[in-house]
Amino acid sequence: MAGKKKVAQSIFDLIDSVGLHGSRDLTQVPNVEQIPLERYNPPRGRPSSLDKLLTPETARRMEEYAKRGEAVGGREWYNTDPLREAFVEELGQDLGTQRFNRLMDITAATSPRSRVDGNIRRASYLQTEDLAGRPIADLKNADFPPGY
Repeated sequence: MAGKKKVAQSIFDLIDSVGLHGSRDLTQVPNVEQIPLERYNPPRGRPSSLDKLLTPETARRMEEYAKRGEAVGGREWYNTDPLREAFVEELGQDLGTQRFNRLMDITAATSPRSRVDGNIRRASYLQTEDLAGRPIADLKNADFPPGY
């Protein structure tokens, strides 16, 4: 039908439809309020077993690793603002923001001990299930289709 906008069926369709790859300078920080978070200090203090690890030399090495990561795009890694903007463009401000936030929640939940590609695959699958109204909270690894 002429003039009718195609609705994305999956996150991959959405990304492809707006051509996000390479479309934006991800070094530009989104306008999101940044607030300091309180650091947890265990009541017992730091375990003494860490004393031999937490040295000025270790701190120097960790700073070097961080700088190397930054040099290859580490600061841009978690900038999902172009994806959020695509959701809003496709679905409108309220629904787009809601769906994007839900995807980010699911992505965060599937992130621990996951490779990036597997994390994205699992999160998009779970988002599809969630949007279809099927419960996702109690799914186990065996409940996922092959490849997820």
